[in-house]
Amino acid sequence: MEKIKFFSHPICPYCQSLKDFLLVHKIDFEEFDVRDKKIKEYLYQKFGKVLVPYLEIKGQKILGFQKEKIKKILNL
Repeated sequence: MEKIKFFSHPICPYCQSLKDFLLVHKIDFEEFDVRDKKIKEYLYQKFGKVLVPYLEIKGQKILGFQKEKIKKILNL
């Protein structure tokens, strides 16, 4: 399974909740900090602004901590 891409900011409480969820469920992910200029530009290209938390899972894009949607995609 391809790694989940997780875009976050360290002081975002929703990002931390989502990260905790992924860790509890032992889900492999790669985290990207939106303070990085390249990451910020990547998100800006997608949305016209920087929004977090943002996930890319199995070709699907999820904005925000949508627990039930994430569970469904990952069969949890």
